[in-house]
Amino acid sequence: MQMKHLKSSLVMLLLLGAVLLSAQNKELAILLGDQSVTRISLDNLQKITFDATTMQIHLNSGEVSGIPMGDIRYFNFDSKTGLNPMVANEASWSVYPTRAADWISFSSLDEGSHQVKIYSVSGQLVHEQLISNSEVQIQINHLNKGIYVVRIGNRALKFVKE
Repeated sequence: MQMKHLKSSLVMLLLLGAVLLSAQNKELAILLGDQSVTRISLDNLQKITFDATTMQIHLNSGEVSGIPMGDIRYFNFDSKTGLNPMVANEASWSVYPTRAADWISFSSLDEGSHQVKIYSVSGQLVHEQLISNSEVQIQINHLNKGIYVVRIGNRALKFVKE
């Protein structure tokens, strides 16, 4: 039952991002563990669904492809400008550890202030904090165990609270 709720919540979170950013000249970019990037135009995307271990990408053409959840490092909704921060900026921020109990850290953030938002897989905002250091730790011991999405700007990464 919990896995079913998790899957539907992830779908809602992904589709919410797609709706908020508008489909015109936008794409879903998924960075995989082998550093390859899968790009799908939102104009061609019908829906995204999940089974126990796989993200299913359903295209308007009827084509369906699956990506194992364990292979997904992060995703974002991006403009087709050629300035994709996932690929163009190797100094993009990261979150570690990806499986954490008490805290998560951020590294390689650009200078300045950043609004960090952590969402549960149901799409509920569970933590929000303004950070200004290039490396910072955020306490997460108040969160329940599960999968979370941390968002800074238009980039989102997942982590697991143990």
